[in-house]
Amino acid sequence: MTAPVAPFALHVNVARGRIAMKKLIVLLFGSLMAGAASAEPAAYPGWAYAVPTAENETTAPRDDGTVFSLPGSNGHFTRSQISGAATLA
Repeated sequence: MTAPVAPFALHVNVARGRIAMKKLIVLLFGSLMAGAASAEPAAYPGWAYAVPTAENETTAPRDDGTVFSLPGSNGHFTRSQISGAATLA
């Protein structure tokens, strides 16, 4: 009769198994990184960012000289003065 042998000793040497597992992990990690590098860059949705386009931009109304003021205020301003587009004299 033969002495009982540990089941793992018949298939794989323990030291070799650890080295093989490390190589497998490195190989899998490397392939994941290569796949991520070759992937297309993320496409960000346009609605999430304020990207001006012809469709979503509005134009300010022209300054027709109408004077605006707040109740109880002494200041009277035109649309150009409010928007800061007034020229300095």
